[in-house]
Amino acid sequence: MSDKIKVKFGDIEIAMEADPSFEHGSHVNRKTGEVVSITEEERMAMESDEPLEDYPEWLRNSVAAARDVEENPENYASLPDRFSFNEYLMRRFSEHQEDKVADRLLRAIRGKGAFRYFRDEIRRLNVEDAWYEYRREEMISIARAWCEEEGFEPIVDEPGGKKKGTTT
Repeated sequence: MSDKIKVKFGDIEIAMEADPSFEHGSHVNRKTGEVVSITEEERMAMESDEPLEDYPEWLRNSVAAARDVEENPENYASLPDRFSFNEYLMRRFSEHQEDKVADRLLRAIRGKGAFRYFRDEIRRLNVEDAWYEYRREEMISIARAWCEEEGFEPIVDEPGGKKKGTTT
């Protein structure tokens, strides 16, 4: 039996997919395995002078969790966000395509707006489904490796909340 802290794999996936322009990071509590994502709204409420009681209950709980992350960072492991690995995955996917497709995709990811150009090209080249399947599998591998590195045991929930077991 593992003494690692269990964390819901689905929560990790959702947090890693979050748009970092709207988030101030996602973290996993090292003691409980809870995933905490901090939005701009929570950040603003946390920095405000208004008492927490003036906010709706759902926001109060989120702000309290965000404050805990800020005040006790040693109790949290920061999750990688999608932008920290998207470019790497786009390049690897491109390099594993046939020459003509690879050339066009590699050209698309150069410079500003790379993800938008890449997305347009995968549609034009009819490799969009292959890209999203590849990306999903790679993200699962990244999340598993992150869990292992941070000492967490990822748990997969089946529909209905039943535990399916670890992803390893």
